[in-house]
Amino acid sequence: LYYKEVGNMGTALYIRVSTEMQEEHGVSLETQEDTLTAYCSFKKFTDIEKYIDVGSARNTKRKNFQRMMTDIKRGKIKRVIILKLDRLTRSIVDLNKLMQIFNEHKCELHSATENIDTTTATGRMVINLIATFAQWESETISERVTVNMMTNARKGIWQGVAPYGFFLGEDKRLKVKHDEAKILREAFD
Repeated sequence: LYYKEVGNMGTALYIRVSTEMQEEHGVSLETQEDTLTAYCSFKKFTDIEKYIDVGSARNTKRKNFQRMMTDIKRGKIKRVIILKLDRLTRSIVDLNKLMQIFNEHKCELHSATENIDTTTATGRMVINLIATFAQWESETISERVTVNMMTNARKGIWQGVAPYGFFLGEDKRLKVKHDEAKILREAFD
């Protein structure tokens, strides 16, 4: 979303929400940006570049995340600032790969809300513990949603947007929308 060429040894702010809904009801992009900017001001970090994504942290296939990683490998970034580790990744495997890249390119990782210091053995252990809990939380939420969806499906409750020819009744079950159903029948015939 934001990009300008940064000089050597800049500071990257990595800001992410999972969905547009989280942007509205969770920790918004703006709130994260304000918090990270204040953190940089407190730490006197300069040469700041923002990398902003809307997407899941279950994998690293995010446009601006990939751009940030390329800039780290090019030596343009000295430190990455995040609100919380789960903004970066929720996968222990991905975290270990990221930390290897960060270490190879002498890039620090700072969290504005968690006491993370990747320059010490204890700090690296703490970051792995935090990542373990982030992955556990993500998997637990996924399991809960799956169980809830299966329970609703068994009850006949529709799980998404009503398809053409139907509408959702107050009981969240599909009801026939007769004018559209007529068109569908003609199409099928």
